[in-house]
Amino acid sequence: MLECPPRAVCDSLGSHLTFDQVWHKYILVYQAVSRRTVAEVIRKSREFGLDDLLGAVELMNEPDYEWLPDEYRIERSQSPASNPLTKYVTELHLSQIPDRDFSTATELKPWGGYGIQEGEWGVDPRPAVPLLEFPWGAKFDWYISKAAAFHEHMSWAVRDEVNTMEQPVPVVSSAVTHNNLLYFAQLYRSNKNVFKYVDAVGVHPYHFPGHNIWDKNFRNAQCWPEWKSQTPRSYAELCFKRFDFIEEIARCTRMEDQDLSFGLAGKRIWVTEFGIPTKSSGRVQRPAQSLAAVHSQAAGSVAGGPPIRSLGRFVRYVSGAGNTGVPAATRSRSVFLLCSARNLRGGLRQA
Repeated sequence: MLECPPRAVCDSLGSHLTFDQVWHKYILVYQAVSRRTVAEVIRKSREFGLDDLLGAVELMNEPDYEWLPDEYRIERSQSPASNPLTKYVTELHLSQIPDRDFSTATELKPWGGYGIQEGEWGVDPRPAVPLLEFPWGAKFDWYISKAAAFHEHMSWAVRDEVNTMEQPVPVVSSAVTHNNLLYFAQLYRSNKNVFKYVDAVGVHPYHFPGHNIWDKNFRNAQCWPEWKSQTPRSYAELCFKRFDFIEEIARCTRMEDQDLSFGLAGKRIWVTEFGIPTKSSGRVQRPAQSLAAVHSQAAGSVAGGPPIRSLGRFVRYVSGAGNTGVPAATRSRSVFLLCSARNLRGGLRQA
C-alpha cells in the first residue's frame, strides 16, 4: 500500500508533494497498465482466432489479506508483535483477532503467537462489539477507503477498455480471502460505487472452519450464526472460512436493495481459487483425487443462486520472441486470464 508522511514531515524534508498528488499519478499508471494489458490480450485472441482467450479480468488479489496496515497482519508482517490482539479477521491466529474494542494483559504464548495473559481476572465486563461496528481505527479505515477508490477507478478503466475493444469480457471484482463478506461490506460502506462497474464478485472459498484444516464437512447441516452480530473473532472462527458460507454472499446477490446487499445485488459470483485438505493418513493425495473431491463436495452448493464459475485450472500462455502461434493444447480449452494487480498496494476513473 502506498503511504505518505504527514505534510509537515514532507515540508521538513524539502518535499512539496502531497499524498493526493502521488495517489492521482499512481492510479493513472495502473489504469494505463490495465488498459494496455486488456487491449493486447484481446488483439492476440483475434490474431490467433480464439474468441475466448480472455475469459474475464479480475482486478486485484485478496486485498483483505494484502491491503492491510502492517500492524493488523501476522503473516508477512514486518513487525508481527505490533498491535498483537487486534489482527484482522483474515489472519491465522484466532486468539489475536479481537472480540472487544481493545485488549490488555498481552503475553507471548508458547506456540509463538500472542494472546491475553491467563489469570483469574474475573469476567470482562465490557460488551462485545458487533462485527460491522467494530472500531478498527482511523488508519485501517483509511486503507479501506483507498482500496475502495482504487477498485472503483480500476474497474471503470477496464470496463471502458473492453467496451472500446468491443469484446464482451466480464469484469470481476477483487477476490476476497475465503468468503469474506465483511470486507465487501467495508468497501461498500466506504464507497457506494465500489462495485458499480463489475459484473461479478470474486471469492476464494477455501474450507478452513475454526482454523481446522482437516474439516471435510463442506456443507454443514448446522447453519452458521447470524454473521453481522458476531465479533471479529467469532466471525473468523464460525462463518466466513466455511465453504458453504458462500451461500450468504449468494443471498446478497439475489437481493434488490443495494445497501442491504452491500452493493452485491445482481452480481454474479466467480470462484477463482478454492481448496481442501490434501493429506490422508499421513500421505499426500494425488492432485486428481483432491480435485475430484472438490467437485463432488462443492457441486450445487448454492441452490437457486446465481451462476458460480469454478476454475479448477489456469492455462497460461506467454507471448514473446519466437512465439509464432498458440500451442495445440491451448487451442482446445478456454483460457482464463487472471489480470490482477497481485500484491500491488493501491486506485481516477478518468484516464
